[in-house]
Amino acid sequence: MTVKIEYRYVVLITAVLAQFSQIGSRLIISPLVPDIISTFEISKGSIGLVLTVMWATYAVMQFPSGLLGDRFGQRSVIIAAIGLSALGSFLLAMSPSFAIFGIFAVSLGAGTGLFYPVAASYLSKHFDNTGVALGALTAGGAAAGLIIPAVAAWVSSIYGWRIALALAGIIAVLVLFVIVVSLQSTTPIRPNQNFRKEINLSVITEFLSRSSIAFTTIIAILFGFVFQAFISFFPTFLIEFHSMTANSAAISFGVIFLLSTASQPVMGNLSDSYSRDLLLVVSAILSSIGFSILLTSNHQITLIVAIVLLGIGISWPGIVQARYFDIIPKSKQGTEFGLARSIYIFLGALGSVVTGWTADIFGWGIAYGLVVLLLILAICAIASNKIFKLQL
Repeated sequence: MTVKIEYRYVVLITAVLAQFSQIGSRLIISPLVPDIISTFEISKGSIGLVLTVMWATYAVMQFPSGLLGDRFGQRSVIIAAIGLSALGSFLLAMSPSFAIFGIFAVSLGAGTGLFYPVAASYLSKHFDNTGVALGALTAGGAAAGLIIPAVAAWVSSIYGWRIALALAGIIAVLVLFVIVVSLQSTTPIRPNQNFRKEINLSVITEFLSRSSIAFTTIIAILFGFVFQAFISFFPTFLIEFHSMTANSAAISFGVIFLLSTASQPVMGNLSDSYSRDLLLVVSAILSSIGFSILLTSNHQITLIVAIVLLGIGISWPGIVQARYFDIIPKSKQGTEFGLARSIYIFLGALGSVVTGWTADIFGWGIAYGLVVLLLILAICAIASNKIFKLQL
């Protein structure tokens, strides 16, 4: 007896696998940072700069992703994104010097940057409850954070960090096969659109001139900075600040993503039923408490509590993105959502270099203390919007 799966769920499952792959190809670098620093004899600020440039490139490609999806069809862009991320991962693993490593990191950022906007807009066409669908999609990335860093740390301890990095390329190739087999061809929404007309300063200015868009973008930048600080250096922070082993740090990192994987669809569903902003505030409060505990205590029980709070707290990505979909017209979702992600991820990417530089000069207490302050700022901004009825 053959069980036929409704096509929209095929789309969702395939998109989640692709998200797992493209997020994993970047997250896999985090637990390998100490080994990369040792191999190339560089500072945390230097690797932080490379990671910032990688994520900034990833951000820049968000806007073209939406445009290309509208012009050529979402399936074609999704295939190109995963194919390029596979190539970038293999090249990164073969880097002969840190300068070349940086160049290949940029190429990886460019490839993976093409994926999310087209995937999100494609899902929004098949699901009315965007909070649930996007929560599931971002949970695919959280699942990558659970599995890939722990596996990478183990593989690196036996075979070295280069073989560990190559795993991301192998996963991407397997996912690419699933995409080609599973997803139906898609019809371009605007096959004759003029890229030159779409990509100009006036378009960005008009987009950000909308008060609700500008406010959402500011909130997204704050959360993005925090997320970059977390995914780039959290295992290294645990190793240096709490004297954990590399494997223990990777496992702790993975546990946070496990909890985040479970939390994101739930939080997304709650944001559909109640309030996006309420759930964003809850996420920020839990995360700020988690980071604060890690900075002030070294007891095992409190560390476990902090990891649990961070796992549940870092569930804002899908909610922030659903907030955009609430205020962007459906006819422009692919293009404008891509533009929004380019802006807030590009600026949020500063979290890597600022955190690495601050840790080098002032230590981890100040570096992650800054993260807590930014979360508090986000809480205050969202609360002010509600208290003063600004309707942003």
